Amino acid sequence: MDDQVTHVALTPVAVDRADDFERFLSETVDPAVRAQRPDLEGRWRCLRSTEPEPGDTGVVTYVFLFEGGDLEEDWALEKLLPPHYGAEKAEQLLEEWLATLAPRERWMAALGGSDEEQVVWSTAPVAVRSSSTRS
Repeated sequence: MDDQVTHVALTPVAVDRADDFERFLSETVDPAVRAQRPDLEGRWRCLRSTEPEPGDTGVVTYVFLFEGGDLEEDWALEKLLPPHYGAEKAEQLLEEWLATLAPRERWMAALGGSDEEQVVWSTAPVAVRSSSTRS
């Protein structure tokens, strides 16, 4: 595992599905990481834009920071979830997760409408620990 690399993933989520998206992180991803890949526990963070994207597109941007590892081998949900939930359940969970995502075109249209040279977000942390482990 290359511990010197930080991966950044931007994920557009439909505003009306944000609670479902965060529930998926807490109830599905976090338990799978702790059980299947304890070496990755504490090595990822999730942040959420504090406001919808410009132009009120109904999209909220989530920012994931993954410390170390390989995106495909260590962080891909398609590889992480089946050992924990079984292939059929993992496929169902991934389909439910994909349904929370906003169409990329809508997200990109909002970003492209800016006259700024950089796209900048204000973000806040997202609690991703499952309820069984929260204090």
